[in-house]
Amino acid sequence: ETLDELLDYTRAKESAEARLVEIVPTVKLMKELIQSTTLGEWTTDRRLNFQQLTVEMLSQQNTVNRLRIPSEHELLNAGYRHAHLFFPPIVNSTLMLQHFLERASEMLEEVDVPSSPTDETIDMFGSMQEMMEMAAEKTCDAVVNCTGLASRKLCHDDHMLGARGILLQYDRETVERRQSFVAGHDSDQANTNDAAIMVEHAPWGSDSLPCYLIPRGSTIVVGGSYLEQDARETISDEERVRLFQNSFNLGIDIDKSTPTSQWVGFRPYRPTVRCEIDSSLTDSPIKLIHNYGHGGSGWTVNVGAAKECASLVHEALKE
Repeated sequence: ETLDELLDYTRAKESAEARLVEIVPTVKLMKELIQSTTLGEWTTDRRLNFQQLTVEMLSQQNTVNRLRIPSEHELLNAGYRHAHLFFPPIVNSTLMLQHFLERASEMLEEVDVPSSPTDETIDMFGSMQEMMEMAAEKTCDAVVNCTGLASRKLCHDDHMLGARGILLQYDRETVERRQSFVAGHDSDQANTNDAAIMVEHAPWGSDSLPCYLIPRGSTIVVGGSYLEQDARETISDEERVRLFQNSFNLGIDIDKSTPTSQWVGFRPYRPTVRCEIDSSLTDSPIKLIHNYGHGGSGWTVNVGAAKECASLVHEALKE
């Protein structure tokens, strides 16, 4: 369902909506071939044009695709022999969030619950009980808890963890690319198409310290990390060196390019997503529905998760 909606945005006739989502060729580098029986079901969706390739095949295809990706020589020297190539929609998250807010404002006649601290909620909510009390004052029928990491405190949910991620951001228009990424392998035509590149295997990356570059709107982001229970809010000098190395490996000329910003964030990770009716509030006339713990997959599952949560609200109100 999420893929359906994101692809609709890419076909939008209005330029404002068309800028929200972009189809970005994506290459995932690997050392070993992944057995087809272990691939996710999503890889069978023809709209993504998923392919398993050797790096030789990837390089050969690039005489047509003209993607800014590492050369066959660089990949083989680093030990990468195989790649996945697919064409997913990538969300411009900053613009999309603003778009969602505008749509919500248009659809609702009145929004009477503050979304940021006000005189009414100076420190926001300290517990779910406080949230339910405000809902009662406003004669709400139901509360949907989408507070993400805050659910660790509000719901006393010790399964909820912050998976720390780090990024450097570059201006997509002005960033300088390494010559080997721009020059075509046959040298008669330049590589002009941006691609997302992801690596989770040594020497460039790992599961907890992935190496990736993603074009997103007017920005190129380079990461990263996926570190559970790491609460540091700044990027260390050592991490910054690694991010610059990732930038270099994935095609940015770091001698001629300066990041526009650096970023630290915490994915709302939980071993399992909590999307359910809270059965503990048996005496409350107000129904409580939880929808949190999607980790780094929010943009991947947001539509399906929202629809499932909405169906739970309808179910709860019928009880």
